[in-house]
Amino acid sequence: MRIQLSKFALTAAFGLALAFTFSCSSGDDSGGGDSFDVNSQVYNRDGTPYTGDGVINIEIVDEGVSGPYNRPLINAGSVTNGIVKLELPTIPNEYLEVAPPPPSKECTISPKDIKVFQVLSFVLTNSDKKFGLTIGYQDKQIIELIGHFYSSKAGKVTCNFEKTTSNIDAKAGWNKMYIRRVNYADEYNEVDEFSTKNILTKEVKWILE
Repeated sequence: MRIQLSKFALTAAFGLALAFTFSCSSGDDSGGGDSFDVNSQVYNRDGTPYTGDGVINIEIVDEGVSGPYNRPLINAGSVTNGIVKLELPTIPNEYLEVAPPPPSKECTISPKDIKVFQVLSFVLTNSDKKFGLTIGYQDKQIIELIGHFYSSKAGKVTCNFEKTTSNIDAKAGWNKMYIRRVNYADEYNEVDEFSTKNILTKEVKWILE
């Protein structure tokens, strides 16, 4: 699952760069309309419940810093006996990035000076081991994810391309991003959808990568 989600994450980041960029969900979890409880069970990739403990962090990807172990970490909660306690932090201003301008008339951003910070996968550290921690579902046809993003202010983004649509209605602070890809194994027929409203059709879970 890790390989496919990593590939998807790169494409999704590009797709939202056209629109907004996805990140972490709102601290009060409002506005999403989904029934997923972020403070719930973690599952291994084989579907069995994870029963360990660990610290949840957001890894800051800094292109100016070499090596994954030199990247700054921001604490975002913990896992105890396999159960998540997500505590999304305030993101420092230096980690916020200005949303890129729309590439064409099919995409609009308002207001244009919104700054965002994106998170698709968290980092779970247990002793000296690190794992990716993602909210998602995957089968041979579909990948569905819940990501999160932090926004400097309220704003809207709408994009309607041939195979990618984005419908973002963000509030200041943390927001949920619902991500759905159909035909992900066929890059010529992939269809991506990003929204702050729940567009998911499958039951998503915390997955340990």
